[in-house]
Amino acid sequence: MLETSQRRTGAAASPWCFDGSAAGPSCNTCSRYAQGAWVQTEKPPLYRLTSSLLAVRAGVSISNRSTHHYGNCADQHERRHGGRSSIPEREWRPTGCRLEQFERERACATLRSVGRSLLIVGDSTTGQLFLSISMMLGATLGRNRDKKSVLNDVTASACNDTVRISFVRRDLLLFAMHQHEIGQVRRCNPRFRELIGTSLYPRRASIADAVVLSTGHHHPAAHALTPRRDPPAAAVAARRGARAPPPPGRA
Repeated sequence: MLETSQRRTGAAASPWCFDGSAAGPSCNTCSRYAQGAWVQTEKPPLYRLTSSLLAVRAGVSISNRSTHHYGNCADQHERRHGGRSSIPEREWRPTGCRLEQFERERACATLRSVGRSLLIVGDSTTGQLFLSISMMLGATLGRNRDKKSVLNDVTASACNDTVRISFVRRDLLLFAMHQHEIGQVRRCNPRFRELIGTSLYPRRASIADAVVLSTGHHHPAAHALTPRRDPPAAAVAARRGARAPPPPGRA
C-alpha cells in the first residue's frame, strides 16, 4: 500500500490498515482490512481488461466468452446493452481502518527500489494478480510463450520500461533444478506434467531481483490434503445406511 496526500498531511482519522503499534508492526492488526463492505463509488476503474487485449498483445487464443477471460462479466453486460456498461463500480471500504489509494508513480518507485525485475509464479489466480498489477502500472504485455487460452509464461514492461514483471504458470510450486527431484515428484502425482509446466522457473528466479510464489485454488494430489477434501468412509457408509468396512487386519 502506498501513501496518499491525506497521510502526508497528517490528517486525523481512523488508523491506516497496515500500520503497526508504537512498538512496531504486529500481526494482531494485519487482517483488520478484511472487515468491511463493498460500496458503490463514482471513481472510474484503473483499467479495463478485454479479451482483445489478451489476444492481440499477449497472443493468447482466448474468446470474449471464455471463462479464462477475467473481464467476461463486463464484456457480456456491454454486449447486451449496446456497448454501454451500467454496472456500478464498487470499492472495498474497511470499517476499522483506512486503505491507502494506489498511486502509479509511487508504486513504480517502490518496485525500482527493490530491483528492475519481478518474477511472479503461481496458478491462474496468481495470473490474475499479475494482470492486475501490470494493468494498474500501465504496462505493455509481451507475447505469451505458447499459443494457449491461458497465460502460462509472459512478461510485461512497466514504469516506462524501467521494470520488467514476468509471470510463469505453476499450479505446483516445485522449486527443483535436478532431474532426480523432479522424478520423485512425478512418481507421486499422475498430473505432474500438467502441474509443473514446461518452463524451468528456478533458473529465472536466480536472476530476478524479487520473486513472488503464490497459489489460489490448486492443490496437488497429496495424501496430507485428502482427509480435508474427502469425507470419512464411516460417514459415507452411515449416510447410505450400510455398515462401514472393518479396519485392515480385522474380520
